[in-house]
Amino acid sequence: MPPRVVIGLTDPQGITLTPTVQKGAPVRAGQVVARGRDRIGAIRLSSVSGTVEEVRVADGDSAIAILSDGSTSWTPIETAGPEAAVGAPETVERILSQSGIPGIPTRFDTAAIAATDVDAVIINGVGADIYNPSVSLIAGSRIPDLVSAVRILRRLYPSAALAFAVDARAQAFGRQVRAAVPREEISIHFLKPKFPQHREEMLLPVILGVPFPHGHRAINCGVLVLDLQTALAIHDAVVFGKPAIDRIVALAGPGFVRNVHVRARVGTTVSQIVDSWLRRPGDLRLVENSLLTGRQIRDPVAATIGPQTDTLIAVPERQETGFLPFAGAGLRKDSYSVAFASRLLPIGKEADTNLHGEERPCLSCGFCEAVCPARILPSILHKYVKRAMIDETLLRYRISRCFDCNLCTYVCTSKIDVASLLRQGKARLAAQGRQIPPEVPPEHLKGILVKEPAP
Repeated sequence: MPPRVVIGLTDPQGITLTPTVQKGAPVRAGQVVARGRDRIGAIRLSSVSGTVEEVRVADGDSAIAILSDGSTSWTPIETAGPEAAVGAPETVERILSQSGIPGIPTRFDTAAIAATDVDAVIINGVGADIYNPSVSLIAGSRIPDLVSAVRILRRLYPSAALAFAVDARAQAFGRQVRAAVPREEISIHFLKPKFPQHREEMLLPVILGVPFPHGHRAINCGVLVLDLQTALAIHDAVVFGKPAIDRIVALAGPGFVRNVHVRARVGTTVSQIVDSWLRRPGDLRLVENSLLTGRQIRDPVAATIGPQTDTLIAVPERQETGFLPFAGAGLRKDSYSVAFASRLLPIGKEADTNLHGEERPCLSCGFCEAVCPARILPSILHKYVKRAMIDETLLRYRISRCFDCNLCTYVCTSKIDVASLLRQGKARLAAQGRQIPPEVPPEHLKGILVKEPAP
C-alpha cells in the first residue's frame, strides 16, 4: 500500500474530468473522485482510502493527491455478485460504468461508442514488445475467471465476434483457454510475437480481415481491444464488485537488480515502486510500457502508475562513442544489420540508450521499408519532410498510414530519426489543412462526428 497516490484528471480516452471531492475530505478506495462534464460515464476512482491532500486543477497538470490510511479494503460496487454475471445486460453495464475500467462501451456513455455498436471484441494476449508482463503470471492461474470474462462480454455484446489473440510462445496457456471455452463462444489465434503485432493497427487486419482506420482507433470500427488485465478486471468488477484500483506492473530491463512483477495501486508514484529494485538510479533511463514507443519517465517522483500501465523498463544511459564504434565487435549489441558480430551470434543482447554511431546521410539501404508494418516508404518520405517539401507527394506515398511504431528509426544504419520526421510531416499536413484521404469511409466509422458536405 502506498502512503500517497496522485490520481490524474485526464481519462485514458483523453477526456478532462472535474473533481467531485475537496481538500480535506475523507475518501474510500473505489469512490468516484472525478467525473466528466460532457461524458458523465467517464470517471476516476480513488485507489486508496484516506484523506484528500490536494486538488490541483491546471492546464496539463490536473490531479488529486490522496494520503492513504493504510487500509487494504475497498468499497464494493453495488449490485455486483455471481448472479449479476448471468443477469440482465443492463445490470452488468451499470456495474462496469461504476468500476473505473476506461473505454468499455455501455448504455451509460462510458466510451466513444454504445454497446450496440460493438461488432467485435479482441482480448489481446500477444507479447510482441521487447519487454512484456508475463501472460502466464497474469492469467495462467485464472483461466476460470478469464472464461467468466468471455461470457460476460458475450452477454454484453451478443452479436459481436469474440477473438483471443495469444502469444505463440504461450501454446500451453492457449490450449487451456481453448479447452475451457467452446469454439462457438470465442476464436483463438496464435500470433507470432513480432513487434508491433500487439498493436490495434495489426490485430484488426490479421484477426478480423478489416482495414484499420488510420488516424482513428479500433473502437471507431466497432472493435473493442482489451488487454488480459482489463478482461480479468471485468470479471472482478461484475462477480466480486472490485473496482479497477490496481495493476500488475512488470519491472523489466537490465537496469533492475531482478525482473519482477508488482501489484500496485493506480496513482502510486513510480519511485515508490522502482527505487528498491534499481541498480544505479542516476545512470538509468526509465520508460513506460515500450522501449520503442513508450513514454520516458523523467521524474519518477512525480510520475504515477496509470490505469493502462503494465511495464516499467530500466535501461542504462550510455552515450559514449569510443574509438571507431562502428568497427567494434559488439558481442552484446543488438543490431538489425550486420554491423556488429552480435547479429550472427546466438547470445543474449543488452538494451541501452546508445546510438552506437553518429547521424550520417541516408544510404537508401531499404531496411526501413523491409520492417515497416504499414507498407510505406519511410526512406523517401523522411527526405521530403527534411527538405520541408510538404505537399501532395506525402499523401500519395500514404504517410497517413504510419502509426508511429518507430521501427524505421530503430533499424536505420545512418542513425536518422526517421519516425520523428514522419510525425513532423503528418503534423505539418494537418496544420496546412490538407485532407488525408481515408482508407475507411467516414460514414462507416463509429463514435466520430461526420461533417456534412458544404452546400
